[in-house]
Amino acid sequence: MGRVQRQLRLMQIGCFSVLVACAVLAHWQARENGSSSNGIGTVSILVILLALWSATSGFTLQRKLQRRSQSKSSKTTPFTRWRAGHIFRLWSATACGLWGLVLFEFHGLLWIADVLFGVAILLMLIWKPDAAPDLGEASVGQ
Repeated sequence: MGRVQRQLRLMQIGCFSVLVACAVLAHWQARENGSSSNGIGTVSILVILLALWSATSGFTLQRKLQRRSQSKSSKTTPFTRWRAGHIFRLWSATACGLWGLVLFEFHGLLWIADVLFGVAILLMLIWKPDAAPDLGEASVGQ
């Protein structure tokens, strides 16, 4: 495992820690204050849609970045697009869990927030960095 993959793994651990902290915080607040849910309203539906967008956008944007031709821009290299795609994928999985906390804070249903936490943690666990493009190939374009 290269240096860049290790850095991405450290980011994964940090994002995973944020997700666990959000889930613990939501459950701690539910236990302390009781569950004061308003059901599913317009705000809850909006937050759920934003969480679903966050969960899917990481996969789609990463593929778009990796397919992008190098000839379109001399400022990007296959390596920088590869790294940006993985960072965005980690961020979007974390954002899905953060939307779960936002949902709970706006008096959404705890079980829906738990589903969002679960999806985010699952995305974080199945993520793995693939082989990075050759760095020598990345420096040729600069």
